[in-house]
Amino acid sequence: MQFPREFNNLLSEFHVDFFRGRSPEEAVQSALIHIGEKQREIVKQFLDKLLSEPYDVEELHRLWWASPADIAPSTAWEMPAMLKLIRDQIDSPRVQSSTVS
Repeated sequence: MQFPREFNNLLSEFHVDFFRGRSPEEAVQSALIHIGEKQREIVKQFLDKLLSEPYDVEELHRLWWASPADIAPSTAWEMPAMLKLIRDQIDSPRVQSSTVS
């Protein structure tokens, strides 16, 4: 398995100060705003498929650390919750109203 380019583009927004002064939802929304609507749709489809099938949390954690992200959930077992948060925030009003293409 590998992460699609669009998901890696999103993860490039996950840097050391990512959560500073923000809730997890606000931080994820901020990252999502930096990628275009088409990319967000691809990310959502990827996460929908990934989360609907059996997955290996250790492999997801390894793939995350192989991405451009500077930070990750502290344990592999927290990875599914982070992925679900990202997927769910794609439909948030703040993200939906962004116009980056």
